[in-house]
Amino acid sequence: MSTLTGKPLAEIPDGPAVPQVFDALRQAIAAGKFDLARQLIHNIPSTAAPIHQSIAQTLLAKSYVLQKDWIPAMPHIKKAEQILNSCKPDNQLWRSAMAEMLLVKANVLYFNSIDTRLLDACLEELQPLVEASDSETLRLHFYITILLSLLRRYQWYKFPPESVTHALFTLALARQLNDRPSEIVVLGVKAMIHMFRGEWNRALEANLECLELTQEKPGEQLPLTCNYLAVTYRMMGKPAECETWCRKALDYSLAQGNRSYEALSKSNLAWIYLLRNNLKYAEEYGRESFETLTAIRHPFLWLAVMPLVASLCAQHRVAECGEYLHALYLPLRKKLPEALDVHLKKAVQYWMADEIPDMQIALEQALYEAKLTGHL
Repeated sequence: MSTLTGKPLAEIPDGPAVPQVFDALRQAIAAGKFDLARQLIHNIPSTAAPIHQSIAQTLLAKSYVLQKDWIPAMPHIKKAEQILNSCKPDNQLWRSAMAEMLLVKANVLYFNSIDTRLLDACLEELQPLVEASDSETLRLHFYITILLSLLRRYQWYKFPPESVTHALFTLALARQLNDRPSEIVVLGVKAMIHMFRGEWNRALEANLECLELTQEKPGEQLPLTCNYLAVTYRMMGKPAECETWCRKALDYSLAQGNRSYEALSKSNLAWIYLLRNNLKYAEEYGRESFETLTAIRHPFLWLAVMPLVASLCAQHRVAECGEYLHALYLPLRKKLPEALDVHLKKAVQYWMADEIPDMQIALEQALYEAKLTGHL
């Protein structure tokens, strides 16, 4: 999920040397044309003012963040931050550039940081800039970032009612400002909150509303929305509906070069083929998804692992499941239901002790529990 809508902040008055390039960059990013955006960045002259160099680095990082390719975004956001900290002219342009950079940085930390305190520190640095600004758009983006921080804080599990309240508040502000891209983002987050609260109908309603708005102006949110429609139907145990949306998500992801949602779509296909008892395809899609999701450190690794280990278990290849189960306990992961978590940890412990018969029992118990909770 992202707070970055591609909509330019009105407070950034581009200098005379680069306004057309920045406009083209933002338009390309908003349209989901991320490769084009990264080509356009080379049109920023090396003689441009440092403040404009920092904005260019921020936009370059944004192109990766919106493509859900967060690791390459990190060096660019660090470069932008270094430039801004070195020049620090206390004027409106600098404050606006710093605010935009911190918004992008918060997104990078949301997906990449193991320690939530780094994200909290970023928000604390951003807050005075928001309070000093009269920009309601900046305030809205700040509230969206806070919403993302709630997802991280609760590890996408057992969200409290106030998470829904904050989503509704932020959604109302987006609609008040007639900020359609932000409205789409917030609806997507709201849908995710409902999904992991087990409120299926509300999740579907928010996703379908998000999809309707997204199709008016296709962009980076389209594969995300289709993907989480697929995941919601998967957790509801509805394979036909899941397949419809995951194949759409896969098509959109491939068109955008979006590795994250390409991998998540394949994890859903692994689940579908598992239900069809096509263990070969379930295993292949599961492995492909697992490799990408681990490479980009995605917190929803369970989407690939559960159908993959179920297919291996059904082929009596229990010992091979160990490395995939173990990966579920790497940092930055979605928290799983307690009973499922207990059985998975036992299976990993038995695997590490090379006690495969006991591992198989624990894994079978875990798979049973996963079916009950919508995690398989």
